[in-house]
Amino acid sequence: MVRGELSDGDVAEIRKAYAERLESISPQLTDPIRLLTEVSLQDAIIESIIWDPGIKCLEMSLVAPFLDGYQVVRLKYYGALLGDERIRTLCSAARDRETEILTTEVDYGDEGIFSHRLLFWPRDELTIDFADLEINISNREDDRVGLSGFFREIYPEER
Repeated sequence: MVRGELSDGDVAEIRKAYAERLESISPQLTDPIRLLTEVSLQDAIIESIIWDPGIKCLEMSLVAPFLDGYQVVRLKYYGALLGDERIRTLCSAARDRETEILTTEVDYGDEGIFSHRLLFWPRDELTIDFADLEINISNREDDRVGLSGFFREIYPEER
C-alpha cells in the first residue's frame, strides 16, 4: 500500500477488513476514541510531542489538511505503553519535518488496552498502546510548524 506493492483490490480488501474490525469493537470505544477513528490524519505532520513516562502520558499535536485549510489535532494518551524503540521512532518522526502520516488504525485488545497504529511516510510505523484518550480539534489557516522538530520528555524533577 505504501510503496504501491498492493493492488487496488488488496487495498479495498484491507479497508473492508478494518471497517469490519471497527464495527466489532464499537461497543468498547469511548467517544474520544470513536472521534479518533473518524478524523483524517492523512498527510498530517507532527507539531510537537510531550512524553511523561512517570505518569505514562503522551501528548501529540498534529497539523492535518482539512477541507480548504488545516486543523490541529491534539491527542493526549493516558496509560501509554511505550518502550525505548517506540520513543526513538517518535523522536525521529517529530524531528523530521518531511515525515507525514499516511494512515492510522485504532484497535482494542481483550485486556482492555487500545492501540493507535500510525504509518509514516517516507519510513517508520508506530503503535501507541493506551488506556484512555483525550482529543481536541481546532482549525488553523496554514500548516506552519517550527522548523526544528519538537520532542520533549518530562523528567520527575520537572513535575
